[in-house]
Amino acid sequence: MSEKKKYSELVLEERKKGNVVFLALEEVMSAPVKDIVAQPVDGLLWDLNRDEATALTFMDREGMIHWVNNFAVALVIRELKSQVGQLNTELELYKEAERQIAEFGTCLEWKEENDALREAYKKIQDADSPDLKLPVDMMVAMAEMTALLNKRA
Repeated sequence: MSEKKKYSELVLEERKKGNVVFLALEEVMSAPVKDIVAQPVDGLLWDLNRDEATALTFMDREGMIHWVNNFAVALVIRELKSQVGQLNTELELYKEAERQIAEFGTCLEWKEENDALREAYKKIQDADSPDLKLPVDMMVAMAEMTALLNKRA
């Protein structure tokens, strides 16, 4: 089997597994694409031999015009990683804001429950006053208060 065919098959087989194949010094390596992308941009470009310095080393070699694209790839990857970082930062800010809004909403619910409890207690006090003997009102108010306390528990 030719070397070209061997590498082609290896690259395609590893791609099916979610891996990327690359040359590191004199050996062929593979790693999960997600692991390559997750590392800092300098490591990513270094592993792929696409950092700017490596791309520029091919500038003086005759017939090696592909250095132009390699250099462009380095710049594009740097920009993409930068944008992903910015988006992740924004996402974390939105998640924190959402958490705070949910927490604030819970506080409002508690305030409303406390207000309802105060109102139920006031009804009990009013119904228990010596001037008003309304046991039915007192029982209703106590039932409301009990329901509110059970809801909270």
